[in-house]
Amino acid sequence: MSRPFYYLLATVEVVTAEGLKRERQSFPLGFCDEITMRQAKARKEQILAPINAGNFLIQSQIPFREC
Repeated sequence: MSRPFYYLLATVEVVTAEGLKRERQSFPLGFCDEITMRQAKARKEQILAPINAGNFLIQSQIPFREC
């Protein structure tokens, strides 16, 4: 039997050969018996802050010819 956990589904932009592509990604926040709902919401805000600001692309995702 698996342990229940909090997770977040977010749509992020990923660089592919065709250009930017939006993908849904799952981000685990923690197991329900280890963290509270308030802690899970705080982690959610930490994860969503750079995504909503548009800073989620990491440099390894940018093709070398565009640098």
